[in-house]
Amino acid sequence: MKNINYLIPLILLFVIIEAGILVFSQSLIQKNISPNVLSGGNIILFLLTVITCLWQKKALNNSNPNVFIRSVMSGILLKMVVAVMIIFIYVNMSGEDFNRRGIFSVMILYFLYLSVEVITISKLNKAGNVKN
Repeated sequence: MKNINYLIPLILLFVIIEAGILVFSQSLIQKNISPNVLSGGNIILFLLTVITCLWQKKALNNSNPNVFIRSVMSGILLKMVVAVMIIFIYVNMSGEDFNRRGIFSVMILYFLYLSVEVITISKLNKAGNVKN
């Protein structure tokens, strides 16, 4: 198995957010934020971020710098398309139970995951730890 230590910050972020959702679920409900929407968004963002990190790490190994740029752009496009599809499905399935604050909270999570992803890939690039 290849070295995946660079994914530890993402895994920690995921666990901390899920634990926070569990611990503060009553407080979230009082603020009209659905813990289920938040948890579902957290899971989806975690999986998408892991996929894009794997793509970007693989692209860093390539001698052509354009490959890395394409992998970053592909990752952004993947996240956008999946997010729009899931929000569209959620809106249609939830009807009047649509939780707007939950969706906005997931957007905040998106920026947290994006920050950790950028920091992780930057450290890999700086350290020259790119080769598996």
